[in-house]
Amino acid sequence: MNRSILIADDEAGIRESLTIVLEDEGYNCTAVADGDAAIEAIDNSNFDIIISDLKMPNTNGIGVLEHALQKSSETLTIIITAHATVETAIQALRKGAADYILKPLDFDEVLIRIENLLEHKKLMQENK
Repeated sequence: MNRSILIADDEAGIRESLTIVLEDEGYNCTAVADGDAAIEAIDNSNFDIIISDLKMPNTNGIGVLEHALQKSSETLTIIITAHATVETAIQALRKGAADYILKPLDFDEVLIRIENLLEHKKLMQENK
């Protein structure tokens, strides 16, 4: 059961670190540098989870989230940001984000949250 994850962040270090950590756990990762590339990836592939930075060049994380939800309501989106306010967190969750994580990222926490989201998704599908 290989789960696929899209990572969208304009910071190369975060993209690379997340990719390494997640691939070590057996996930298939696609990493892109901005929101427009994320939207293109979403149009061309199905992802179980999208991890998107809130602030990126071109389309921001909320734009990526909205596009992902239009394409597939099954895809779970985690918004990550270093520029957190209560308002941005509430906005992201109201728009349909599955989770919201602050930078700097704690990779163990990210892994736990991904596993919890996938487990929740599996239970929802079984209940259908």
